[in-house]
Amino acid sequence: EVYRQLIENYDIDGLHLDYIRFPELNYQLYDYGYNADIIAAFAKETGYKSDPHNFVSGTKEHTAWVKFRQDIITSFVEEVYDLVNELEPDLWLSAATYPDVPNVVNTIFQDVRAWVNNGWMDEVHSMSYGADNVYVSNNAAMYVDICKGKAFYSTGIQAFGETAKLNFAHQLTEVIGVGADGASIFSLGSITPDTYQYEITEGAFRTPSVQVYRWSETVAAQLQYLLDRIDNTASLVTLLDKSAGDSFVIKANELIEAANGVDVDTAANAVLTQYAKDTIAALADLDALLKTAYGDDNKYSSDIDRLVYWLNLSLYRIDN
Repeated sequence: EVYRQLIENYDIDGLHLDYIRFPELNYQLYDYGYNADIIAAFAKETGYKSDPHNFVSGTKEHTAWVKFRQDIITSFVEEVYDLVNELEPDLWLSAATYPDVPNVVNTIFQDVRAWVNNGWMDEVHSMSYGADNVYVSNNAAMYVDICKGKAFYSTGIQAFGETAKLNFAHQLTEVIGVGADGASIFSLGSITPDTYQYEITEGAFRTPSVQVYRWSETVAAQLQYLLDRIDNTASLVTLLDKSAGDSFVIKANELIEAANGVDVDTAANAVLTQYAKDTIAALADLDALLKTAYGDDNKYSSDIDRLVYWLNLSLYRIDN
């Protein structure tokens, strides 16, 4: 009902579900949810009358007890999703989720795989907080696999704790390298001139970021990034066909100009859908020019592949 009031009375862009789980294990040993009302509801639904405190892990009773608490969280996410679809389908629905996906489904009862597979999430923000770059990258790669083709995914990077500044800067780009759609820095209050402000403003975010689900804005930003990257690496890459290279630049700029003529915030879904389909077709022609100019195994086509992926994912989100 709080979310209903927000949607009906305020001009918001979306809802973000934070702490959408049971509390972390007490002393890393004991789970939560043994409230009298939860136990009573469990007994009514399942017919198990024994005290859940006495359930033994691995038994049918304990498995049902775990599933019941999972369903408390999962059903709430579904209710919020249904509410958004009822009142304002264009609103964005996202969630902050725990890094240890395989285990937390049975400890804090957060089943992010189910939310994604059911099409309820527009974007997932994993809480992949850590000072170790390998851990962060590996966790991001797991989430990429979970969300691929069904939800946008941003890796949560910690701006608190003891992460070395160089590691922090690398994490912002390494997660993109394993396939994340973006990085979410937690939190703004932790970013100061004494912490990571320089690494952000002179590193991955030295130019303004664009949210990759924003259709034409993403097209313009990604193609401009690609043109800049080609300029910056021109002396390091062999140009096989100058005519194709020149045509690529012309066609890319035409797509940027067309993208700048689309207002993402006011365009109807039908307009955005047609724009995405037309642009995907144009990007295929653009990639063909790129491969003629620099070879099939060039270093640039992956940027176009990512752009096509984002546009297709936006189309999927409209359908779901």
